[in-house]
Amino acid sequence: MVKPPAASITPGREPKSFAIVRETRVSWFDIRQLLATGTKTVAATIVGSMSGRREIMAALDPPGVDMTEPFRYDQNKDQDHDIWIDYLADTGDGWNATTSIAWLVGRDGLKLAKSRTATPQDLPGNCNQELMPKATAEHNVLPAGSITILGGDEVYPTASATTYQRRFIDPFRCARYFQQGGRAVYAIPGNHDWYDGLTGFLRIFCQSMESRRWFGAWQAQQHRSYFSLKLPHGWWLWGVDMALEEDLDPPQYDYFKAQAKNCVAGDRLILCVPNPTWLKIDAKDFQRDPTPHRIADKMNLIMNLATGSEYGAVTPIPLVLTGDLHYYARHEATIGNDKRHYIVCGGGGAFGLGTLQVPEKIQLPDGKYTPRGSTATRKKIYPSAEDSKRLRLGVLKFPFVNRVFSMALAVIGLITFWALASVVRQNTGQGWMSELMQSPFSLCGLWDVLCRSFTAAFSKPGLFIWWLILLAAFIAFAISGKQRGASSKTAGAAGFLHGVLQIAGGIACCWLAAKLTGAVFGGSTSAQWLAVVMVALLLYLYTGFLFGLYLFLGHIAIGLHDQEVFSAQGIEDYKSFLRIKVAEDGLTIYPIGLNKVAQDWKAASGVTLGKPERTGTMGLYQTVDVPANTMRVVDPATPLAPHLIEEPIHIP
Repeated sequence: MVKPPAASITPGREPKSFAIVRETRVSWFDIRQLLATGTKTVAATIVGSMSGRREIMAALDPPGVDMTEPFRYDQNKDQDHDIWIDYLADTGDGWNATTSIAWLVGRDGLKLAKSRTATPQDLPGNCNQELMPKATAEHNVLPAGSITILGGDEVYPTASATTYQRRFIDPFRCARYFQQGGRAVYAIPGNHDWYDGLTGFLRIFCQSMESRRWFGAWQAQQHRSYFSLKLPHGWWLWGVDMALEEDLDPPQYDYFKAQAKNCVAGDRLILCVPNPTWLKIDAKDFQRDPTPHRIADKMNLIMNLATGSEYGAVTPIPLVLTGDLHYYARHEATIGNDKRHYIVCGGGGAFGLGTLQVPEKIQLPDGKYTPRGSTATRKKIYPSAEDSKRLRLGVLKFPFVNRVFSMALAVIGLITFWALASVVRQNTGQGWMSELMQSPFSLCGLWDVLCRSFTAAFSKPGLFIWWLILLAAFIAFAISGKQRGASSKTAGAAGFLHGVLQIAGGIACCWLAAKLTGAVFGGSTSAQWLAVVMVALLLYLYTGFLFGLYLFLGHIAIGLHDQEVFSAQGIEDYKSFLRIKVAEDGLTIYPIGLNKVAQDWKAASGVTLGKPERTGTMGLYQTVDVPANTMRVVDPATPLAPHLIEEPIHIP
């Protein structure tokens, strides 16, 4: 039996000074970020899959200790027979969003209106005091989970010691710094945790028994990247690690085989996985050939261990939890005589994602104990479709939100203009800018300029190849963002049209800048250089806005770029997590949403925060001085107001 930590080793009782960095949200369209993430993804895919980190961890298990034993929470006599669990996923992005969710999770209890309206949370008093809300006829009080489950992607954009510290550990320890006895935390890695080959994840969550890591009031418990919890009232919770290649290592399979053997008649299982395979894999494609869809195949292997009778009692799986997609969505299926809830809850801190592409019905990939043709029906989504449509409009602000990426598009346009000007000078002996200034200021004049530009491109292999490269890049980007099962030809055509408009519109920007400066300053050399500056400005606005408009219209018309439409905005609001009660009458799930995260923070009364200083990573560096028994380092300047996303879900 593996026990939770002893209360005597809980840190935070003594005064302490340390430093934190309040990182801004991840800018997913930042050029440097794209390159860094892409490089780490390739490296992790090649090297990480070959390193066998999970097998190494299993081989280094302490001698004489049975590491296949579950972590047991069904035999603690000092604990109430019921147990509360918090589930959150996709944490570790910007300070505001991650700390807002961690702050709510960290309180002793939350007061939520039964009417599901937003309920502002009262601030506790001094930093070493907590305020347990009181239940009323209009409000429920949900006690904090003594166990916290992290469902994957604990840090963004890529895993490293620095990003874990700044984007995960700092927010959590500031949200709940100390609690008598502490709270247990278990985590499964997502793809972003695997981008450093799982090194950071193992160091934080999988230390030896004697040196478990604390981050604030939470202490890591597990010794591998997967785990099994034995809960009261015949419930189990398994957390599965699928790695980057959606695969199961032999020690992990053997581990869950041992867990299945411990199940007895009447037990039920909560399964936590890093990906919503039911939303990402077409069941018909899986039936034809499961080889390319290994994640569904491996998930079935784990589910078969429980729902079959080869290794232990038949154990139904009424609840499957995951993150990865940054919204809340619940589907319900009937498997045999049992209902199964599939819940995506990836609102722990990463950019908000709309729910416009969450299907009403899904056909589940069939397995040994999942009959072919089994379907799941959508019951609830958050944010709503109406809110998602409103949020989608924000992508039209693309050039103002993603300035570096828009600058890069403008630079590409300037290179195109320079190459075209060189071709024209070779053909006519006249400067391209001067020629543009002399062209008629009319639609016919613009059309003539465009025709001559494309003719010049076809006459010079270098310029023609450059344009082909640009068009190929836009086509490839469009195909990469198509919906599952959608036509690549349709997506490619949209990308081609986008590329043509980027090139043609860039030429039009050059023509417009030349005509405006020529009309005001004449055709002097200085006026031509001024026109080049105006060209750069117009290209920045045009190419950036066109990119956002392409994302917006492509999403509406054919469902392109569901991720990019929302990641380009870095939406911090619409966060979510689950609070789960395990009781004698069954399992009750309370989905909690937060429409608005805190944008301003203040020191909890009694804590001293140093003057914030801007760092090179666009974060805010601050020193922190906390007195003994500090429970909170920071409080939101405006009370956070969570609400129930839907009525509590009861599984008897």
